[in-house]
Amino acid sequence: MRKMKYTIKHKVHPHRRDKRTGALNPVKPSKYFKYLAGELENGKDEKK
Repeated sequence: MRKMKYTIKHKVHPHRRDKRTGALNPVKPSKYFKYLAGELENGKDEKK
């Protein structure tokens, strides 16, 4: 068999909001998520 050469081309999807290829901006947690995270932390403390 002969060796195949491939060229990998990276492209960003055209519908993506930020056209950067680096890390995405983190999404701010909602009030509901913060409430749930707090409840989970409180539940862990009570079991100890």
